[in-house]
Amino acid sequence: MLNVMFNAKSVAVIGASETKGKIGNDLMISLLNYYHGEIVPINPKGGKVMGIPAHTSIKDYGYVDLAVIVIPAPLVLRAVRDCGETGIKNVVVISAGFKEASEEGARLEKELVEICNEFDINLVGPNCLGIMNTYNDMNASFSSDIAHKGKIGFMTQSGAIFAAILDYADKKNIGFSRLISLGNKAGVNEKECMENFMEDENTGVITAYLEGIVDGPGFIQASRKASKIKPVVVIKSGTTAKGSEAVSSHTGTIAGSDSAYDAAFSQCGILRASSLEEMMDFSRTLALFPLPKGNRIAIITNAGGPGIMTTDATIKAGLELAALTDETKQKLTEGLPDTANVKNPVDVLGDASPERFGFALDIVLKDPNVDGVIYLVTPQSVTDPEGTAKVAIEHATKSDKPVLFSFFGGTRCAEAEKVLTDKMVPNYLYPKTAVTSMKALYDYTVIKNQEYPEPPQFDVDRTKVEAIIADARKRVLKPLD
Repeated sequence: MLNVMFNAKSVAVIGASETKGKIGNDLMISLLNYYHGEIVPINPKGGKVMGIPAHTSIKDYGYVDLAVIVIPAPLVLRAVRDCGETGIKNVVVISAGFKEASEEGARLEKELVEICNEFDINLVGPNCLGIMNTYNDMNASFSSDIAHKGKIGFMTQSGAIFAAILDYADKKNIGFSRLISLGNKAGVNEKECMENFMEDENTGVITAYLEGIVDGPGFIQASRKASKIKPVVVIKSGTTAKGSEAVSSHTGTIAGSDSAYDAAFSQCGILRASSLEEMMDFSRTLALFPLPKGNRIAIITNAGGPGIMTTDATIKAGLELAALTDETKQKLTEGLPDTANVKNPVDVLGDASPERFGFALDIVLKDPNVDGVIYLVTPQSVTDPEGTAKVAIEHATKSDKPVLFSFFGGTRCAEAEKVLTDKMVPNYLYPKTAVTSMKALYDYTVIKNQEYPEPPQFDVDRTKVEAIIADARKRVLKPLD
């Protein structure tokens, strides 16, 4: 359904502008900086936009794979109808001023949907930031830079979060495949995105920021299918009464009961994140690391206190501290100083060199009782964080077990973090974050092997039940009509 949109070979910008500061100008720059397909500026004055001949209307030009609209809301309907009459099937409406703004905006949005239904148009938005596909260098959004290539597909109901996540990801060298800002979700919603991301060969992890869900049953069905193939990580906002009110004023969405979302997510294999930071930690961990076969975790550290804290966090997260074999402990005893601790957590001591850290990691990874390792480094006076990071990556990449790194410090760990970032390997600043990310890996191992029972069937009057549900929906949604 959305493949032509994401793989568009031609993009029209309806509202393209030469004026700096206008969204139509920003969007043209975003496309020109990266995109290799045909760019068609549409401006009622004609002339040229960014050196490209502009057409006064889309009908004046003809068919394109994707039309992105950035004109005032009252003018959008005519432009979309022109797209439909030209045969264009994919439209992104960035313009705001619809149901999120006023009753008149809600009326406009209703008409917009009717036009899209009439011409069978895939509508993204309105009130959104646009879309992006890093694998064809298409930045059809007014985010200034395109994301790094990677395996994370991201859908969001907030344009601001779209922009913020891109900026954060740029700093951390986190890669994405496809990104879409859903806005008011008048057309394309999270179900269609779930189905598209599931089928996209470049997407390894599906990630979403949602304020509400349009088609609950459809979303659950799509998520169940998707989560068997790829991890699905979701952050759902509007979890409090006041938050739900804010959601309604933001995108005109009814947020719904948070406990209902919890139940639904658990039934369809979704990993729920509690914050944007956690969402990104989970998604990049799932995109980059092998899954553990079990929940038995080993900790390697050069400091007792952080090792104890990490142990507590591991147990509280529902993971187990791996019981190292006698053979492993004997090898560690032979290769580490007499005062080192060879039980789990393995303490290689504060004066540990990169080679000592690497030796311990190599031995522990070979232990059949270990399913994953948390590698914890604190910057003590003789510690070489950069060298330790290089050695750690070398050993970790030879194993089929996940090794999550926590270089627990600031200035002295900066070079180590750069080594990791250059290799697209996360550094979890706090050991607890490494633990929760390891738990996400293990949880997805469970989800992949989970079987969903068929829902129970009841002998009921379906027509009557459907009428009751339809009446309830009508009464609940009435304020937004």
